[in-house]
Amino acid sequence: MLRLGGAYLSTSSVAQIAQPLLAAARDELQESVSLAVLDDGQSVFVGRAEAIRIVSTGAKLGGRLPAYCSATGRVLLSQKTNEEIERAILALPMTKLTSRTINEPEQVLDSIRRVNSDGYAISDEELELGMRAIAVPVRNREGTIEAALSVSVSSARVSANELTGRFLTVLLRVAERIEKAL
Repeated sequence: MLRLGGAYLSTSSVAQIAQPLLAAARDELQESVSLAVLDDGQSVFVGRAEAIRIVSTGAKLGGRLPAYCSATGRVLLSQKTNEEIERAILALPMTKLTSRTINEPEQVLDSIRRVNSDGYAISDEELELGMRAIAVPVRNREGTIEAALSVSVSSARVSANELTGRFLTVLLRVAERIEKAL
């Protein structure tokens, strides 16, 4: 359940409300766009608009990613206290999934804390080589992060600079529209 505007909505209700906006973002970016929530130290995809691509990121509705190295997970953890973050990231093994995975607790904590100043998180080939993602928060009326909106791309198609340029602009606009719709 997510707390939105003084009321609680199920994650499926939130995903249903957000789905047309996820689809519009997918159409504009020509990449898959997802909505995720935090559950037991993992980022869980509750909404998704899949781009039709030969090479896809493989993330599916209901899929779970470790919060410590996923863009959505870092966004979702960013409003928590250092102690809460440490509990969440240390509850699961912090495996080095690729040579680029940040899995040292202090570095993970730093990457999560950067979300507060940057307004977004990036996972650059940390989950799988050749895949990068950017995520932004979706907040309730009180300003609490309830979900993370993300786009996952092939690193061969989209540079990290393009993620923080055009892609970030679209995600921030769509996150604001989702917040208003909720």
